[in-house]
Amino acid sequence: MTQNQIIVAGGGLGGLGAALGLAKKGKNVVVLEKAS
Repeated sequence: MTQNQIIVAGGGLGGLGAALGLAKKGKNVVVLEKAS
């Protein structure tokens, strides 16, 4: 089975919370932040 990558735009509190929740469910998550 192919696993898709999820991109979260924004490393603020909401973006990091969403990324953490998705990662805990086994999803492949990348967080993009404009300052980096």
